[in-house]
Amino acid sequence: IESMNDIVWTIKPDNDKVQHIIQRMRAYISELTETTDWTISFDYDQEILATNINMLLRRNIYLIFKEAVNNAIKHSEGQSLNIQLAKEGKVFVLNIKDDGKGYNFKKDNDYSLGGNGVQNMYSRAKTVGGELNISSKSGGGTTVKLECPIR
Repeated sequence: IESMNDIVWTIKPDNDKVQHIIQRMRAYISELTETTDWTISFDYDQEILATNINMLLRRNIYLIFKEAVNNAIKHSEGQSLNIQLAKEGKVFVLNIKDDGKGYNFKKDNDYSLGGNGVQNMYSRAKTVGGELNISSKSGGGTTVKLECPIR
């Protein structure tokens, strides 16, 4: 049902502004963390809210967001997540950082968490002509940064 809701939300033309993706992200993360002690912060400039993003980009940004947040909450053993959205020229930037235990991330294509989630995030970034960088170190948390052009 959640996947169907994601598809319907993605294709609805009324959701083409960044403000709609932020609303969806907030709803998702509040539902996911309502019974936990996680501290969540969202940072963005007000002018980004009116930025238009197409259906393909909107879908992939949201699904990368969901995977990164799920990984942080399930695996990081952290307590806080900072989510930043920005527009730098014609580039949309999503930055998600946790304060968890981190892990030894050997190289950009090291999918050592065991599942397909990290590989899927890289694939989604490539689909929209973007770049995904994951940085993590043992004891120092993990940062997932997506940069993609806005057409």
